[in-house]
Amino acid sequence: GTRLLPEGLDSSSFLGGLKMQAINNPSRVASGVASFIFVAGLNLLVHAHAQNHVGPEHNPTRNWPIPCRAQHSEKQKIGHMKSHKHVNGCSPTPGGVCDRFLIDDFVDAKEVATLLQIAEKGMSKGSKSVLGPTIMDVNSGWVLNAGAYQPRSIYAKGPVFSEEEYSTYRHVTERLKQSIETHFGLTALFFTAPTFITREASDAEGSWKPKTLHDEYWHPHVDKNNTEHYDYSGLVYLSTSGFDFEGGSLQFFDDPSQLDCSAMDPLAVEPPVEPGPCEVVGRPSLEIEPRAGRAVVFGSGPENPHRVTRVTKGTRFVLSFWFTCDARREMKSFLDGKMHVRFGENIDHEL
Repeated sequence: GTRLLPEGLDSSSFLGGLKMQAINNPSRVASGVASFIFVAGLNLLVHAHAQNHVGPEHNPTRNWPIPCRAQHSEKQKIGHMKSHKHVNGCSPTPGGVCDRFLIDDFVDAKEVATLLQIAEKGMSKGSKSVLGPTIMDVNSGWVLNAGAYQPRSIYAKGPVFSEEEYSTYRHVTERLKQSIETHFGLTALFFTAPTFITREASDAEGSWKPKTLHDEYWHPHVDKNNTEHYDYSGLVYLSTSGFDFEGGSLQFFDDPSQLDCSAMDPLAVEPPVEPGPCEVVGRPSLEIEPRAGRAVVFGSGPENPHRVTRVTKGTRFVLSFWFTCDARREMKSFLDGKMHVRFGENIDHEL
């Protein structure tokens, strides 16, 4: 438990001492009781903060139990896409396991260096500015820079990465999939598109300003609301909070009162407007600071609304992966340079 009194002093000794003093100095006793209450309350607050905050220091594997909430209806359509089917032994069900869990040293220093090399090599082809968010899909070669409305291809003039770099990326993905299957006890799980390396950068002066909604990466969201076939989400960090950058922590929100999502409903205001992002109005339920090599996994559904806080200084790198229970949406030809074309064609044909 949490220590509420100084080392070597238990509650019975403390209260016994107060009893003896009550005869000689009642006012001092009142002061002592007030101090005891204050210290106890402060320690409880510190303990609660420790339970809900993970810093960049090394941690043992940690798990936060989260029950699944109702997922999207199987009959629901999003645009022209049909909802993927419920798969026994894999698909999240209300009240089931949609935990958040953390593994430090999931990738080693050599793998981190190789993945950073991939990010820097690919993202260097195009925009000269490194400020703001940049996302790169290593598989398709598409890169979207801050302020851009359309991605550009880094593969237009041929291969960019070595086989060793592709192999490292692939092995990290496979290990993450195995960890998710083991933790959640899944009988079937499939790696799906897209997958990103994201860079978020800021200078100390704060000179960069967002130009598009994509640039405002710090808004809360639910992964499954963005891409309906996502069932499990995985993050692998390539940089460390407080060393490589400031800000940029991962926050989760369990209570609806922590978020104001009225802007998500364009009909809630007059006249109707374009949907906007949720805004944070309360303290997060859990905050995790990145550490190079750290992996964080969680259910992709509405039980895990989350966000990244704005990077205020330095550069933050993270890999983002998603997994599905729907075999039709499996990325079957990973890192062959042509997968995304076939992925779209296969889904349209099968649905």
